[in-house]
Amino acid sequence: MSEQHPPPGNGGAVQVREVYALVQSVKAEIMAELRAIDARWEQRLTMHETDHEREVSRRSQLTRWAVTSVLTGAGVLVAITLGVINVLR
Repeated sequence: MSEQHPPPGNGGAVQVREVYALVQSVKAEIMAELRAIDARWEQRLTMHETDHEREVSRRSQLTRWAVTSVLTGAGVLVAITLGVINVLR
């Protein structure tokens, strides 16, 4: 295959303005895509933080429930023990 060169002069050559416009167009498309990626990333990060906060809240509620149950059970055990001791005296 033989290479084809533009004819002498400015006949088939690309002008600097055209190249600059093409580069600016590509740059604008890339920047728009990067902004879209950034927006999706922020959305996922926000969803993850919300899920994490929900999980922390759930754990603290379960911990409170467990502590309350244990303390209530201990209180009942102490009350029964004191009742039995008082009955046996």
